[in-house]
Amino acid sequence: MSSKKIEIENHFEIAKKVATRYGFSTPSDFVPTKVKKIKIYKSTENIGERKAALCELLGSYIRSDHHKEKKIKFIFHSNIDKESSKYINRSSGLKTSQISLSSIGLNDPFAEAKIISCALNILDELGHKNLLVKFNSMSDKQSTEQYLKDLSGSIYKNIDYATTECIKKLKKSPEEAHKFIHTDKELEEMRCMIPSYIKYLSDKKKDHLQETIEYMDDHNIPYTLSGDLFENSGHTTSTLFEIIDEKTNKTLARGGRYNKLSNVFFKRDIEVVSIDFVNETKHTGKYVIKKTRNIKPKIFLFHCGPTAKKKVLSIISKLEKESIHVSHKAHGETVSEQLDESGGRNYPYILVFGQQEVANESVKIKIKKSRIVKNIPIDKLAQNLKLITRLHK
Repeated sequence: MSSKKIEIENHFEIAKKVATRYGFSTPSDFVPTKVKKIKIYKSTENIGERKAALCELLGSYIRSDHHKEKKIKFIFHSNIDKESSKYINRSSGLKTSQISLSSIGLNDPFAEAKIISCALNILDELGHKNLLVKFNSMSDKQSTEQYLKDLSGSIYKNIDYATTECIKKLKKSPEEAHKFIHTDKELEEMRCMIPSYIKYLSDKKKDHLQETIEYMDDHNIPYTLSGDLFENSGHTTSTLFEIIDEKTNKTLARGGRYNKLSNVFFKRDIEVVSIDFVNETKHTGKYVIKKTRNIKPKIFLFHCGPTAKKKVLSIISKLEKESIHVSHKAHGETVSEQLDESGGRNYPYILVFGQQEVANESVKIKIKKSRIVKNIPIDKLAQNLKLITRLHK
């Protein structure tokens, strides 16, 4: 086996290990009780590899009982994994080795926050440093078309500040001119003169963007609003994001929210957020990855209240970096929903993060066997959990 294939296998193993600890499952959960035929209303040939694979995943989800029961799923999938390949058909156009994370069925910005947080931890495990999240929000089709029309008018109005290359891009398409203006160093003055796309967002889109920013702040995720992220395909319904190496400006992962994608191909509304790790390695399909040994967590973490929900991912991220396995349903709104959906009451250790704990910057732990209840400061949580789980085996 070549060194490149070994490297891909190692990357896959690390990504799967981190994703599993974040509560991501594999597409093998999408096993239908009865095989259902799904009519595809539009060809997936011209939408690119990334979205073709996502369409395959959504097709598997629709066939499963999860769609009928409206269950939220966080999925780890890859075309180099034998298990995932049953559900993501290679004929969809995946020619490169691709690892992806997806959230299906959740319209809350929590989905973006969880996927970005998990992706950052995976990239950190793979040795990447100086990570920065670039993100933007897309508006509806009508507002976007109006923006592109106003953009073209603004460029011609301020033609003296435009370069020859900028005019060439504009003649090709307003989208290309938009991206070029936001990335070319010579067009700094032009950037100040063109209309801001943020002003074309609807109130609903602005609220979603604001909530996403709040999650970024609460989880200490390094981010920047970036106007060069722009997509006019009609599939992107709000958030667009990329994770880059800030020093080299190299893109390491990219994704967004594509709620309209399922409607185009399956005539059904499905909320979906997805991120793909950038890998230019050609996929041969001749090698099989060994299954990762899943260690069942002994600790369950649940939150109480909206403030706690916004901060809970930062705790999960800190424990993940210390290789502490924690089960959670952090997207759940109520305590009973979180506990019942995953059998949280059966875990020997339960962590409680509520409004009082947020104020005290602590987490409450309940040890089922000894019935001990104690508060632990967040900054000392990892070392205390390691000690407690050893003492109460």
